Amino acid sequence: MSWHTLAAVLFGGALLQAPQQPPRDPRLRPSPMDEASISGTITSDDTEPRRLRRVLVTLNGAALEHGGRTVITDDAGQFRFDGLPAGQYGLTAVKEGYVPARFHSLRPPRVGSLSTIAATGLSVGRGESVTADLRLARGAVVTGVVTDPDGRPEEGILMTASSYRFLPGAPERRLFAASRGIFTTDDRGVYRIFGLPAGEYVISAQRGAGNAQQAIRQSSTDSRPVIAAPVYFPSTTDLAAATRLTLAQGEERRGIDVQMRYVPTATIAGMAASPPGSSSGRVSLTRRTGQPGAIETVAVTLMHPDGGFTISGIVPGHYTVYAIAETAPGVGTDPADGTWSSGSIDVDVDGEDVVGITIPTSATLTLKGTLVFEGGSAPAARFGRMTVPIAPIGGGYGTPGPHFRPLDDSHFEVSGVIPGPYRITGTTAPGIRTPLGSWWVKSVVIGGREALDGAIEIRRSTDAIVVTLAEQASTVSGVARDAHGVPVPGAYVVIFGADHASWFFNSRRVAGDRTDPRGHYTIRNLPPGEYRATVALDLEPGEWFDPQVLQQLLAAAVPVTVFGAEAQTLDLILR
Repeated sequence: MSWHTLAAVLFGGALLQAPQQPPRDPRLRPSPMDEASISGTITSDDTEPRRLRRVLVTLNGAALEHGGRTVITDDAGQFRFDGLPAGQYGLTAVKEGYVPARFHSLRPPRVGSLSTIAATGLSVGRGESVTADLRLARGAVVTGVVTDPDGRPEEGILMTASSYRFLPGAPERRLFAASRGIFTTDDRGVYRIFGLPAGEYVISAQRGAGNAQQAIRQSSTDSRPVIAAPVYFPSTTDLAAATRLTLAQGEERRGIDVQMRYVPTATIAGMAASPPGSSSGRVSLTRRTGQPGAIETVAVTLMHPDGGFTISGIVPGHYTVYAIAETAPGVGTDPADGTWSSGSIDVDVDGEDVVGITIPTSATLTLKGTLVFEGGSAPAARFGRMTVPIAPIGGGYGTPGPHFRPLDDSHFEVSGVIPGPYRITGTTAPGIRTPLGSWWVKSVVIGGREALDGAIEIRRSTDAIVVTLAEQASTVSGVARDAHGVPVPGAYVVIFGADHASWFFNSRRVAGDRTDPRGHYTIRNLPPGEYRATVALDLEPGEWFDPQVLQQLLAAAVPVTVFGAEAQTLDLILR
């Protein structure tokens, strides 16, 4: 792939269009005395750096017409942008075979990143000349041979290097393509994926549209239909069994060979043993991925009126079948109280149909507890619209969610809880970062365990829940500035616990906030403890819960201590 194609993939063609921009309106052009410039040198990130020629360098900023300009480094690795108005800019460098880099960034732009063009980090004053050098790391390489089940080379197989990461709102690390561009096998079955940042990868192979006619065939043994399933190194169709390759900067890993697999599909059918009066329901088929705690929903189907269900086209693997049924209106308790029954069963599929299974179900759970108001009291009526800030791990249950009901000034009931693992969320009120009126969640103890410090199993009804709310919460606020003391708008300030055990999704000891146009941020309701704080340009909302991201941010973080419900000021420098 040429660097022109790579640029189009990375930046949606915006960079390549920059040279065809119409002439600037003379009325908007700054006077020569006011025009600024940005120049620099691009070198390799080696022990003995080399100047890199023909690097695509892109400058973005709100002060520019059409959003960006692009130049190419000369034989000495140098670039220059002249005639710039004062403002905030972002600088990106791309060269085939190297990992893309952004000025003032601790990591390369990710594939599919929402922050590719929005990043800033360079503040330029009127008439100022700024030097901004960048170093590009040589990308890692993975290469090997792909063969068919008989050992013959497979041509045109799509190869992907993927890594686990968080997306906004996603409660688990999930697998996403990390390799830029399209990589396929040649007529010898050989592939070569290049330009990868150092890290951990899963290599997969699957047929592209060009050879889709070979994706379905008849088994040579019993004429059953089989499909060409995606295959993960080392030649497994089970993502949980895939080998993770750890690549160093610039490493070339050879011999990562993959053999394509044709696997038979199967049907899972059975009955959900719903209680009398059940009117509707659904069945979800899930399986675990290669990431601890991560569950993938494979299929969802509605139950028949008699509780029966059928799911077809299932490839071999280990699955869990969840059944959810709703009790008909007028039967049992009030639907608002969670009139659901649920159950699950584990199923192994090896190509043969799995029929006649029965999923035992039982009524949903009811949790009761006490509201403790530190520093005062509040009438239960204020909490009539309160929702429950817990979410099932793995999801896919398909119920309306637990229903909260205040019983009196200090007691409540939560009904409609499906047995399973749960986590406290921060997106519903009262969330960890969202107050309920003037009250902040300080503690949620379920069965004697603090639910704010990790996932918790809820397997039986209980009346031993204690929710503590406080009128005061800690506040850490300040301004993020660049090295010249200029406020940085649109950056992300992240404060996270010094103890790595607190690095998990929606941890109350991990928080982020985007700076406003004045570079100001505010983070509230961190519990007492030791923290690290930093400012970064290229994060996406919620990505700071990813332990790998926090590890990268740690190098530029500064220590901060939260003692209690006090307010403190912490200004940060973009490093």
